[in-house]
Amino acid sequence: MLCTDLTLVGQDEGRLWAEPLHCGRWSCDVCNPLRRAAFIKLGILGQPNSFITLTDRRSPDRNKDQAAQGLVRARRSLWQQIDRTDRKIRAGAPVEGNRRGECKRYLYT
Repeated sequence: MLCTDLTLVGQDEGRLWAEPLHCGRWSCDVCNPLRRAAFIKLGILGQPNSFITLTDRRSPDRNKDQAAQGLVRARRSLWQQIDRTDRKIRAGAPVEGNRRGECKRYLYT
């Protein structure tokens, strides 16, 4: 399914309305700017009370894909730990790299 291929249609007080359904993926050209803006807005509004940066420092024997997979495992483990508390993760950014080739991921809780 491509983003906005499907449409949500409703009727309210004699009015008919329709809006595109978004896929919500960070890799989507349509949804990425929307999610990025929402992510930044959370920080500006001060709603999150934590900003977490996960970093996987690559060693010479690991490539970028292995480092990204390490971040995925770390995020999954962190989410499991947070789920055991009353806090919830409100937003997360995609994996990105820095100048040293380290993978990073940002989370608001």
